[in-house]
Amino acid sequence: QVRSSITSTLAPNFAAEPTVFVSLRSVAEAAPVVSGGPYVAPSIKVYVLGEVANPGLVEMEPGTTLMQAFALVGGFSRFAAKKRVQLRRTTSGAESIYPVNYEAILAGTSTMGATVLAGGDVIVVPQRRLFE
Repeated sequence: QVRSSITSTLAPNFAAEPTVFVSLRSVAEAAPVVSGGPYVAPSIKVYVLGEVANPGLVEMEPGTTLMQAFALVGGFSRFAAKKRVQLRRTTSGAESIYPVNYEAILAGTSTMGATVLAGGDVIVVPQRRLFE
């Protein structure tokens, strides 16, 4: 139905009927049906450890970026090693560790701040070393 709808919408703009391919990227979780109750938006759980103002479990909307997560936890403490932040993500049982340099994000030389977080991600903000 989606393919035929798109094809019929595009057809007047082409000499020959266009070929349209439709694929499914993901399926959203069904919202719980609560009769008479308010709609509760889905959320993801991300864990933030270390030198931030409010470490711990943070529930946030799907699509939240790493920079937005830094804001949600209240920013960094004065002892944070902002150049050695880690984003840890487990996919299919294997953990990947992504280095994050917050100062490079602010300077515009890194795009890691736009990384969309996934449920179960862990953000680790280590303590600064003596001359760091």
